[in-house]
Amino acid sequence: MNQDNKKMNPKEEKVVELYKFYKKIFELPPKPKEETLEDKIERVNPYYTRNKSINYVGE
Repeated sequence: MNQDNKKMNPKEEKVVELYKFYKKIFELPPKPKEETLEDKIERVNPYYTRNKSINYVGE
């Protein structure tokens, strides 16, 4: 029997979907990227921009 042409029954499809779901949930988190000083400043002060101008809320 050729496995490529075999159709999955609904129970097998649910198992595959659950496997994909759990794999996505339990995968290791990505390594955080190294944060630069400018990134830290922007995180603390969202109005700071790299061209040293004031970023108003309305802009």
